[in-house]
Amino acid sequence: MAKALAQLDLNLLVVLDRLLSAGSVTDAGKALGLSQPATSAALGRLRDFFEDPLLVRTGRKLEPTPFALTLREPVRDIIASIEATIERRAVFAPETSQQEFTLAASDYAMLVLARELHATVARQAPGVRLRFAPLELSAAGATSVVPDLFVCPKAYARGHHEALFRDRWVCVVDRDNPQVGARLTPAALRRLPFIRYAPGFGGTVVDDALGAAGVGRPGAMAVASLGAALLLIPGTRFVTLCPERLTRIPGLAPDVRVLNPPFRVPPLIETLAWSPVRDSDPGHIWLRTTVQRVAGAMD
Repeated sequence: MAKALAQLDLNLLVVLDRLLSAGSVTDAGKALGLSQPATSAALGRLRDFFEDPLLVRTGRKLEPTPFALTLREPVRDIIASIEATIERRAVFAPETSQQEFTLAASDYAMLVLARELHATVARQAPGVRLRFAPLELSAAGATSVVPDLFVCPKAYARGHHEALFRDRWVCVVDRDNPQVGARLTPAALRRLPFIRYAPGFGGTVVDDALGAAGVGRPGAMAVASLGAALLLIPGTRFVTLCPERLTRIPGLAPDVRVLNPPFRVPPLIETLAWSPVRDSDPGHIWLRTTVQRVAGAMD
């Protein structure tokens, strides 16, 4: 393998990373400042080296082969490590930094964290920019930017990670739903159409709790956004489970009632995760500390 690696132009890994995220030779070339023939030639060299098609055409897009999918995360980690090394500074001065940080987060994590986090960053580091990327796309490697931090449920944290904050799940129904009394019973929950939270990165503790309580069944609707599930409740017979903090955001949950679930649901533990290659970067340490402090004050 050492001999094989010596034959690989490491610049081709940058091209491969762009090709896997863009799904298009033209788009990857534009992002890298390369012509289409040059990008196609690079893809040809990659195919020869790995002895795999890597990308095959399906309709108008190029889809990665199974082998290419196994390369996606290691290639991204290699590039992120090189970029972090090049950009690393002995000292990070937040008051003068012009750096942009990307956080991959669900709509729930963004809604409960972003406002106060932005205010804190603006006070300490007015030139620093924050970008929030969809968690499900970032977890699948489907975005062109490698996130600095992931805010995700504990079960899906990878790399270095630590607990950030907790929340409890509550049931939400329309304020005037005639089928729900002072409390929500398992029988009422079985009768009502259910909005299920179905994120792209996997199942949730709610799914397990519904099944264990004997009320698990295919939902009347599945959505990938907790905020959207909450907004769909008013004026309907729907019921959903969502984290309690979401119901406290002004204007997000009008005309609804918040009730305790009729069964035990383990708490949602949101976790801060990051790649080990960024662990000692001074700017990254400042960002992690800032996010942790904001979340701690929220608790």
